[in-house]
Amino acid sequence: MLHIPENLTDFLYWIKEQTEEFWRQNPRTEPSHSYYREWPAGIRWVGMSEAEIDRTEATYNVRFTPDHREFLRIMHALDQPYTHVEPATAEHPGERSQEILFYNWLTDETKIRRCLAQPYKDLHQGWLPEWGPKPATEEERAVGFARQFSKAPTLLPLMGHRYMVSEPLQLGNPVLSVWGFDIIVYGWNLRSYLLKELQGYLLVDLFDPVLEEGEVVDWEEKPEITAIYQADDAASLSRRIPFYEDYIQTWNGWPPRASEDGPITTS
Repeated sequence: MLHIPENLTDFLYWIKEQTEEFWRQNPRTEPSHSYYREWPAGIRWVGMSEAEIDRTEATYNVRFTPDHREFLRIMHALDQPYTHVEPATAEHPGERSQEILFYNWLTDETKIRRCLAQPYKDLHQGWLPEWGPKPATEEERAVGFARQFSKAPTLLPLMGHRYMVSEPLQLGNPVLSVWGFDIIVYGWNLRSYLLKELQGYLLVDLFDPVLEEGEVVDWEEKPEITAIYQADDAASLSRRIPFYEDYIQTWNGWPPRASEDGPITTS
């Protein structure tokens, strides 16, 4: 039976140990569509001290939730980057580039500041039907959008375009994937998010094979993983994510809204 620790601190140490041992034991390439990743032998997580977390909050004028702080203390970022490899083809010479995966709040200031600003940069030209009639002029629209955006919680970058919702300042906030107008809940809490994000780097399998005539034709989540996600989905019905929930397509009754339809309009 698969055992996933429920206590957050225990879970983070479990994820840390699982991934570090996976990276130590397994081949250092990960195929993914038209590219693959290479990782250094012995890659490890590098946590932050409480003092470093406090200084980081002051530097960026942000606040980390209690579970985000625990993640930064125990895991935070990797000590070495991956290499993103695109093999050469007849049409393309191929290339290699460094890929940092999780952001390092102590060394990646330029990238983190860009990520902090990205949601506003991507969304400020749009207008949603949930906000009422679209203002007639660009100036009125800008004022109206600023009024809506003022309700938005600060999104704190984790990895790529994944963000931790920083408000309210409590345990259990969701993680969003924000790619322009394409915004989804990637995990209803940090535990669910990390299980999804790092499922390919664990020593234990989170999926069981589906067999037909002795052949593997598909994979399905182990019951223990499905139970975790289902419990999180059920708890989500009482949650709100001001501003960003207006962009998220509803499922299972969340987010509650008067109108299910209506395209995003741009100026």
